[in-house]
Amino acid sequence: MNKTAAIYARVCSDRQKENHTIASQTAALKTYAEANGYQVPPAWVFQDEGYSGANMLRPGLEALRDLAAEGQIAAALVYGPDRLSRKYAYQVLLAEELSRCGVELIFLKSPAGATPEDQLLLQFQGMIAEYERAQIAERTRRGKRHKAQQGVVSVLCGAPYGYRYVRKSDSSAAYTELGPRQRITRPLRQRQGLPSRDSAGHARPRADWIEVPVPALVSEEMFALAEEQLQQNKQHSPRRTIEPTLLQGMLVCQQCGYALYRTSTRTSKRKLYYYRCLGSDGYRRLKGSVCTNRPIRQDALDEVVWRELLHLLEDPALIQAEIDRRRAVATKADPLHKRDEELRREQARLEKNMDRLITAYQEGLVTLQQLRQRMPELRKQARAIEAELQSLKLAAVDAEKYLQLAESLVGFCSKLHARAETLEVQERQRILRLVTREVLVGGDTITLRHSIPVPPSGSGSNGSPAPTSGPSAVLPNPGYLLRKGSHNAALWRAFFARPHQPVFHHASLEHAPDQPKDPRVADPVPQ
Repeated sequence: MNKTAAIYARVCSDRQKENHTIASQTAALKTYAEANGYQVPPAWVFQDEGYSGANMLRPGLEALRDLAAEGQIAAALVYGPDRLSRKYAYQVLLAEELSRCGVELIFLKSPAGATPEDQLLLQFQGMIAEYERAQIAERTRRGKRHKAQQGVVSVLCGAPYGYRYVRKSDSSAAYTELGPRQRITRPLRQRQGLPSRDSAGHARPRADWIEVPVPALVSEEMFALAEEQLQQNKQHSPRRTIEPTLLQGMLVCQQCGYALYRTSTRTSKRKLYYYRCLGSDGYRRLKGSVCTNRPIRQDALDEVVWRELLHLLEDPALIQAEIDRRRAVATKADPLHKRDEELRREQARLEKNMDRLITAYQEGLVTLQQLRQRMPELRKQARAIEAELQSLKLAAVDAEKYLQLAESLVGFCSKLHARAETLEVQERQRILRLVTREVLVGGDTITLRHSIPVPPSGSGSNGSPAPTSGPSAVLPNPGYLLRKGSHNAALWRAFFARPHQPVFHHASLEHAPDQPKDPRVADPVPQ
């Protein structure tokens, strides 16, 4: 009568799986079962691929133990004791469990007798398997530590952030991909099941850390630009604004530092919109408002800022100077430029080494044979550097494009002035944000922070120095030196012009000191 049996095979790494070692184990065990009269159904061939022998939580092993507990099998066929477990204590526990269930445990590569000598040999094999596992772990740890000290990133359990390891099978016609289900189950297997509620990891001391250098995917300059763009996206996000405004996300209170938002009030004829400081709203804070800045009419402030921007763009030389500055900064920060400098330093070093070698040969310090051995290698390195320099030269940014852009600025400004009245709000927004960082709103001043520098001018229209006192006195223009947040530029007294500080005038906003304030800039909210 044929006896039913189950087959169990295991490999601990993906490399053994790729080498089909688990298939060879299964084939050998099936041959043994047929030769000895064991009947093995296909569903009772259990394989654990990629599981450690020091772990008892394995799907195939669990299924084998369930069959034994149910009494459905008479024997369990395993290739060797180390395939069952790498720990001797686990081997003894599993053997006793199967024996209590009436299941005979048969190892293909181990004596099958029940004599004390056979049991002693089996115990020796179990202890040797455990010792071998400890040796493999120690050698692996020592090898990884040595590679980490050499700066090799492949010793990391995962690829560095932003990178991925290229498999050797990627170049083949087809290769396997880790599915979503495996992405979840594999970490659980590696952690030996679900983590308990009181489990916690502990970091090693800083002195035991080994730093592995990883090439940066982006330069520091590019990262800074990305962070700046993210900040601008956050600042200029339209959110739930139905009707966009010109200065949306750009207004900052000069008194308290809070942003200004748009609010509205109704009259008997129409609806008026104002810019109001968040710090002036008492209901937002327990201690009341923190700012006394009054609201400003939206249409008045938008008109003033837009007209002043057009006035600024009337001089294309300023924009050309800014483009030249940005081109110089970009060229200096360009990784190609840095690589070019490194190659030229290396080229100079090689030329100096070749000169020294020739000088040493002339003075008899080296022989002709030594010269012939060392000179070709130096020349080979010099040719490689020269070839790379040529490739960098071809990949460099052409400065002529910037010159062409500067030449077209005059035409751009003329078209901008021609279409200034017909541009949509979104188009005006894009133009304003290109050259303006933010707009500071003070009690009686409006300050524009530009990204285009304007040189100061202290002379009058006829070239003579401007007067500094008297009715016609004009303060020296501080210029729009507002690149990177300078505080030196302002549209002085934009709404409340005074005789001794008339930086610029807007006809619709001027009023005499003895006259009431313009109702368009009055506080729409009753005090």
